[in-house]
Amino acid sequence: MDLTAEGLLGFVSANRAWAAPVAFVLAAADTTAILSLLLPATPLLIAMGALVAAESLDFFAVWAGAAAGAVAGSTLSWWIGHHFGRAVLGHAPFDSHPATMRRALAALARWGPPAVLVAHIFPPLTSAMFLIAGIVRVPFARFQAFNLPGAAIWAWFLPVTGELGTFLIGRIWDYVQG
Repeated sequence: MDLTAEGLLGFVSANRAWAAPVAFVLAAADTTAILSLLLPATPLLIAMGALVAAESLDFFAVWAGAAAGAVAGSTLSWWIGHHFGRAVLGHAPFDSHPATMRRALAALARWGPPAVLVAHIFPPLTSAMFLIAGIVRVPFARFQAFNLPGAAIWAWFLPVTGELGTFLIGRIWDYVQG
C-alpha cells in the first residue's frame, strides 16, 4: 500500500468501507500527544471531505470515525498526563515545546475545562491541552463533558471544510471557463 497522502486518499476512495477506520486513526493520531507532531492528519481529514464532495466517501463515516478517533486520542493524552504528571514535561518531545505547554496551562487556568472544547478547534493547543488537563488533574468526567462535544464539532468541521473548498473551487473553475 502507498503510504503517501495521495496513496492513502486513493485507497480510501477505492475502499469506502475503510473511510471510518482511516478517519479514526488519523484523528486519534492528531489528538494524541507525541503522535500529533509526527502525522499531519488535519490536511488528510480535510482532503477526505473533498472526497465526500466528490461522492467518493460518505460524510457520516468520515465524521463518525474522526469523532471517535479524536475522543480516543484526547483521552489517551489526558491519561498520559494524569498517570505521569508533570514529569512527562521534562522528556522529549514535550521539553522542546515549553511555550506550547505554557499556553495550554495558561488557557486551562484561565478558562477551566471549557478550554478542552476550544482546544479541539485551535490546532496549536490541541494535544497539549489534553495532556495538561490530565497533569492538572481535571476529573475524567468533567474532561469528557467538554472533550466529547469538542471532538464531535472538530470532526464535523474538517470534512465540511474540504467539501466547501471543493465546492468553491468548482464554482471558480466554472466561472473562469465561462
